[in-house]
Amino acid sequence: MLSSWYLAIGLFSLFVFYYAQKSIQRHLLLSHIPAVGPQNWVGSFFASIDHLFRSRQYMEAGFSKYGNRPYKIPGVGSWVVVVNGAIMEEIAHMSDEAVSVGEAIHELTRAEYTLGSNILRNPFHVPLVTRFAKEHHSVFPDINEEIVSALSDFIKLSYCDEWTGINICDVMLHVIARTANRAFAGLSLCRDEGFLQTCMKFPDEIMKVAVIMNITPPFARPLAAKLFSNIDALVDKGTSYISEVLKERRELQDRGKVPNDLLSWMLDAAPETENTIPSLARRYLVLNFAALHTSTGSLNHTLYHLAAHPEWVDVLREEVVTVTEQLGWTYEAIEKMYRIDSLIKESLRYSGIAWATMERKTMQPLTLSDGTYIPKGTLIFTTDLPHRDPSKYDDPQTFDPWRFYKMRNSDNLASSAPLTAVGPAFVTFGRGRHTCPGRFFAAMELKTIIAHILLDYDIKFLDGKRPKDSIFVYQCFPNPKARVLFRRRVCKSE
Repeated sequence: MLSSWYLAIGLFSLFVFYYAQKSIQRHLLLSHIPAVGPQNWVGSFFASIDHLFRSRQYMEAGFSKYGNRPYKIPGVGSWVVVVNGAIMEEIAHMSDEAVSVGEAIHELTRAEYTLGSNILRNPFHVPLVTRFAKEHHSVFPDINEEIVSALSDFIKLSYCDEWTGINICDVMLHVIARTANRAFAGLSLCRDEGFLQTCMKFPDEIMKVAVIMNITPPFARPLAAKLFSNIDALVDKGTSYISEVLKERRELQDRGKVPNDLLSWMLDAAPETENTIPSLARRYLVLNFAALHTSTGSLNHTLYHLAAHPEWVDVLREEVVTVTEQLGWTYEAIEKMYRIDSLIKESLRYSGIAWATMERKTMQPLTLSDGTYIPKGTLIFTTDLPHRDPSKYDDPQTFDPWRFYKMRNSDNLASSAPLTAVGPAFVTFGRGRHTCPGRFFAAMELKTIIAHILLDYDIKFLDGKRPKDSIFVYQCFPNPKARVLFRRRVCKSE
């Protein structure tokens, strides 16, 4: 027992020594940049722990004090530089040789223990995702069919006139997982419950292990990975499900009959070093991580707002009925659901899923246009504070579901109204050269799900109030334990 205490004390001492050394080193490099919180290593250590749970307050304090000037906030073991306004735009349009999104994600996720270093440093899938974004409308018939099927499978209501409490965080994760995999790989994987469970567990495991690795000194990370990470086990499990599908695709590829989907494109584009079943399976799981993590949070935020305000439903429902009567359940119909589009975008503006975006790591020393010097190896991000800026939005502290719908009638603002539009006032999808290419598919997917829910169900909260969000570091997700009441609108014959 005593030896265990000595070991624990020794490990803690090593951690403190490592943190102090790294914190002092980065502080000296960034001492010319104003800080939020204490700058000595002891104070910044405790501030970095506090920052895990109050990141919003740190960002708001920095913006309030320094405006659009760069400032730094304490991360675990390092400082992070925050940029806004014109400086954000400047960095967003810099080359990858100057600032790298891949290296920033690599450091933030500790990719060698989570996503896999090869995924980020050989991102051959990125052009494929961009191609998929351009052709996303072609998969609409499939995802529409899958959404209808998944909602029916996972929202189990016995009687049409009774309200039933449903944990929609769990249900919508299933719906998104099925929909995304139907689009990426067809029916072969999207209804395999074992594979879907693996895909759904993967994002949470990535986030958990990334946090652990970021608070663990480098010399102890291999041991921490063995003790706390289930990522390799999940990848092995995912590989066992996808291996037969990949083998079938290779046979079809040889005969020139391969399906025209993202999985087939990956097989075709993979370089020799990455064209193995385990490597392809891991990359496919990472694509699921990107598709499930943010889309589910965005969908649930929107549904929570809707459940708290059932007075919006009739207007939204009328829009769905009108456009589907005119155009049927088509991509063109979904594109014309402007009020649903506005509701989702306002939900992202008001609630968001991440308070930090546009992550970059400096690959060389930079001197910004305002004269600020940023040394090599510095993590930089911007915040979603423009979403609450009264110079950009009227009454930004109020949730207005029709805010962006009304913008469509303004000559000056119409181009900024669609959910997929980005700009200095809306940064959820990033800015510049690495703006999220998947936003077009995600918008189509979320609007279709909400449209079907509006037609088939009534929803509300028992007490009429939206529950408090779940917050950790820069992530803001709807309360995962909350239950939304559902009632079927039309009785289905047994």
